[in-house]
Amino acid sequence: METPEKLRGPLSPFILGILIAVAGIICGLSVPVGAYCESAFSQTQHSAKKVDLDRAYSNAMKVDLHQAYSILPETDYESVCKASAAQWSVLWWAVIALGVVVFCLGFVLWNRARRIAVIPATAHDVPAARVQGVAAELAHLAQLRDQGMLTQSQFEQQKAKLLDG
Repeated sequence: METPEKLRGPLSPFILGILIAVAGIICGLSVPVGAYCESAFSQTQHSAKKVDLDRAYSNAMKVDLHQAYSILPETDYESVCKASAAQWSVLWWAVIALGVVVFCLGFVLWNRARRIAVIPATAHDVPAARVQGVAAELAHLAQLRDQGMLTQSQFEQQKAKLLDG
């Protein structure tokens, strides 16, 4: 019984993809999208709402209450922050998607590298294989078939060529 070999292939795309996606998540959760604003992934903009209320209150102290309500829409940081957060969240989601794509490409590259590493050198070296003789080549073809490198029909074709020639 053979011991399985260590799986070969590049791991750097896996790691790079994970790092890109994690960076997108961290930035989306922590980077403020503007003055008095919170992060792009924040559900509510508490800081902007507080600033709006503080300014409305200070304006109400300076003028009568009826005029303060007309001043409030001019200093509506909460809606500005929500709009900015929507724009920035698109960017951070794109960064996360890029990380997932790089991770998936890393998986494809790793799988291809692993398959290439499994192909024995004698499968590429046809002249040396013919020197061994028909019995050795049949055993080699059977081994390739058992490993999944050849289908049953390919094995039968190669076997017929060896026995005829």
